[in-house]
Amino acid sequence: FDLEVPDEWQPTPVDGEVQEFKLYSIEELDKELRFGQSLRPAMRAVLLDFMMRHGLFKDVEGEVDRSELSKAMRRERIRLW
Repeated sequence: FDLEVPDEWQPTPVDGEVQEFKLYSIEELDKELRFGQSLRPAMRAVLLDFMMRHGLFKDVEGEVDRSELSKAMRRERIRLW
């Protein structure tokens, strides 16, 4: 599910599993999903799903079609990379 929070809300790492949180713009997130190495594969899948459901992930010529990604994400087994 999606959780809406106020713009001024700041997550705080408290359990030692996370050192910091980073706020990405949609453009930065799109670039990171397509070309970056900072996010774990599980996080890529979650963020890609969010962006697709909200119409924020756009098709780019020469890349996998968004509809194909959507179908792949709904299958029992998935291989994104």
